[in-house]
Amino acid sequence: MRLPAFTGSAKECISENDPTVYKIKASLLTEQDVLFAISSSGRSADIVDAAQIARHGGATVISLCDFAVSPLTKSSNINLYTTPRDTTLFLNIDMPLIIGQISIIDILFSCCCRITGQHAFDMMHTTKKIADKEKLGK
Repeated sequence: MRLPAFTGSAKECISENDPTVYKIKASLLTEQDVLFAISSSGRSADIVDAAQIARHGGATVISLCDFAVSPLTKSSNINLYTTPRDTTLFLNIDMPLIIGQISIIDILFSCCCRITGQHAFDMMHTTKKIADKEKLGK
């Protein structure tokens, strides 16, 4: 499955939900590839395994999680952090963490589009036309 958030950036992006499949795909990554691993806790075993597999193959691993020290951050080359988990101690909700993750992903997408230039704009325009046709009332 292509990762919708980055489809318009002109970069090959794939997202998998099945742990077996994403570990297999991680094993095929090389020095020219990047694995972007997201885990709120940084302790999701399957995601940590995929990061370790990808890094062993030479891929750059970028993690996005809530904790500076976790199994995932130890397995990553580059670590990005959202809202520290203890800031929601009295709220008992993960919404600030999710909003932080979405914001970071949105910034990364914008940076990819900026670097890719006109090609990214053209791809985004093409995909938007198709998506708009799917909306009711159009």
